[in-house]
Amino acid sequence: MSDNDVNELQASAMSINSQMYEGHVFHKRFRPTQHALRYSVFAILFDLDELPTLHKKLRLFSYNRWNVFSLYDRDFGKSAGIYGERHLRAELADMGLDSQSLSIRMLCYPRIFGYAFNPLCTYYCYDNDKRLMAVIYEVSNTFGDRQLYAFAFDSAAGEFLPHHSCCKEMYVSPFTPMKMRYDFRTQIPAGGLTVAIRLYDDEGTMLTANFSGQCQSLSDHRLFRNAFVYPLMTIKVIVGIHWEAMKLWLKRIPWYSYGKRMAQ
Repeated sequence: MSDNDVNELQASAMSINSQMYEGHVFHKRFRPTQHALRYSVFAILFDLDELPTLHKKLRLFSYNRWNVFSLYDRDFGKSAGIYGERHLRAELADMGLDSQSLSIRMLCYPRIFGYAFNPLCTYYCYDNDKRLMAVIYEVSNTFGDRQLYAFAFDSAAGEFLPHHSCCKEMYVSPFTPMKMRYDFRTQIPAGGLTVAIRLYDDEGTMLTANFSGQCQSLSDHRLFRNAFVYPLMTIKVIVGIHWEAMKLWLKRIPWYSYGKRMAQ
């Protein structure tokens, strides 16, 4: 590779708006019995505006095409046959926002060798003055269902956004009933980033889950490294979910059937 090629690649990488966050996920159940788990992960904060051209800047990432790391429209924002950014902008329009003028950044796990599972994607929506105007949390379950929880505000102030609470609207785990509420909280993306969820009802908190990570540049060098450090990350997430489910079952935690989810 010539010096000109190296300089071109370096200049291209410097222009990438998307970022990577490396850190840990921590889950803790408080009742009816205590249970906790922690594992290392990395997530990417994608600038959706640059997705169509990001593959030109990164050799190890592709959009709507297979690569070591990839992202497909069908991986997020599914509703009534509408996927990806179109669905998110429709949701923002329903909230009364000028959806087409907002830029969206999505925190999620990318596909690694073609596979991904995202229990939670978080979308940060900015106006033309780079003020954070809305946040959308997309919860997914292992049955292929997705549910958006969207919140708008005049403008964000401080390091963390306000707590956002809402009723749980989708079956997620056989060990949590439907009649519960979520409390979401997220740090505004910067050098560090935390996203936290609390599941609770009138009896108090049942469980909490959070991701905390530190910002890293998104580059082929970093992706190459993570292909070895986290080669089976998304498989580990889904296997871990079922492994922890088995341990909860052995602890005789009450079971709520997916087939009866609407009646809970």
